Amino acid sequence: MFPGRIDLGLGRATAGPLLDLALQSSRQAVATPEPYDDKVVELLHWFDGFEDGHPFAQVPFFDGVAGRPQTWILGSSPASAVVAARLGLPYTFAAFLNPAAAHIAIATYRTCPSGAPTTTCATA
Repeated sequence: MFPGRIDLGLGRATAGPLLDLALQSSRQAVATPEPYDDKVVELLHWFDGFEDGHPFAQVPFFDGVAGRPQTWILGSSPASAVVAARLGLPYTFAAFLNPAAAHIAIATYRTCPSGAPTTTCATA
């Protein structure tokens, strides 16, 4: 949309208990929430299209808007760096939240191969 800017930044920081509940896929308390990277992949499918047979395959998203916004993972931990690297997305680190982990998160992002299983992406 605007060159040189991040069009869509995805993070998993909480907004507080009430807002967290409101923003869940299901508004029921869930014992095992859906993994963050699965949620990111689902969101990217809204831009790229779902596989045939997926419940959302026939639902248009921003019909008439061409292309996918530049999508970044925003994080303050090595875990977010792994998600970004695995999915081949750019990563920006929130050093103001967790300055001590900056070097570990950036090194993790740089060494985790795109598409690698989470278990093969050890933190540096």
